Amino acid sequence: MNQINKLFVLRHGKAAAGFSCPDFERELTDKGRRHAALVALWMLDNIHIPEIIICSPAQRTMQTAAIVANVFDFEPNQIIQHPEIYNASRQELLAVLAEYTHRFSRILLVGHNPGVESLVEYLCPELNYSLILQPTSLACLTSDDSWDQLERGSAQLTELVHSKSLT
Repeated sequence: MNQINKLFVLRHGKAAAGFSCPDFERELTDKGRRHAALVALWMLDNIHIPEIIICSPAQRTMQTAAIVANVFDFEPNQIIQHPEIYNASRQELLAVLAEYTHRFSRILLVGHNPGVESLVEYLCPELNYSLILQPTSLACLTSDDSWDQLERGSAQLTELVHSKSLT
């Protein structure tokens, strides 16, 4: 019997407007920090606990990942930065996930739009609407396929949580 893999796809929290610094260095707003903590607490309450967090090295994704990791009481080595995740396409995100085949069955991916939306829509084409992942929206997916075998339609969206609904 195949192991069920769980992928949690989280768009980073609300970031400050990018007029005063490069996009890569934009930080979370206070609202973004609060919403990241709310989503992390929701994950904990619903027993959606990843084994690792993989994220872009952009400041806002690292801050989002750190807030979630703090709620889970993770060790620093449970957050792994991947430069490829910054502005990644769906194919690039799939390649990053493939690196974890047979190593982890529960992964939290913290990334950016449009890549994270595209990834979820590709893996779950049964969605009959255009998916919108607002800042700190979380898509919970399951799949019987290993990370390196993910393809169109190989996952099921089990829950979609928008941080605004948790306030």
